Amino acid sequence: MAENDQAKPTALARFNKHVNFNGPMHPTQPELGRCHVWTGYVKPRGYGRFWADGRQHHAHRWHYEYAYGPVPADYDVDHTCCNRACVNTKHLQAVSKADHHAAGRSRNRPRKPHPKRGTIPDLERFASVVNPLSAGMSISGIVAATGLSPTTVERVSGVVNSDPDTVRSIDLHD
Repeated sequence: MAENDQAKPTALARFNKHVNFNGPMHPTQPELGRCHVWTGYVKPRGYGRFWADGRQHHAHRWHYEYAYGPVPADYDVDHTCCNRACVNTKHLQAVSKADHHAAGRSRNRPRKPHPKRGTIPDLERFASVVNPLSAGMSISGIVAATGLSPTTVERVSGVVNSDPDTVRSIDLHD
């Protein structure tokens, strides 16, 4: 067999090269063992990414589907250990999107600030968009000047343009 004809590693073998199997113990169910922590690429919000089947996947979801089969379209894969980098299939469960979001809220997890924006209070963030908007600055200019995402700037712009005299409660987190 020529050097170039070596067998490619399976997706699971490639996956396992990026896993630390000696992570922290499950916080509420120690009988489920330790977290298997994804050490490959991790997005800013803490979810691992894995390339397989010609596309990128959430690492935990790929591993869950590898072990248990496809997850229905209206379901998410929830981390019962609350560790977004965990890929231990014993710590993962398929739940409806509604139940997944409710579980996240009930766990009282603090929102993590976006790494580029830090912890600017919402009113200050709102003002950092409204003041330049009223001065005629473009959305792309505000994005460049503040480091806020285009989505956040567009949300604030939409509120200001639709009702400039009313300050509304708006979710500025994306």
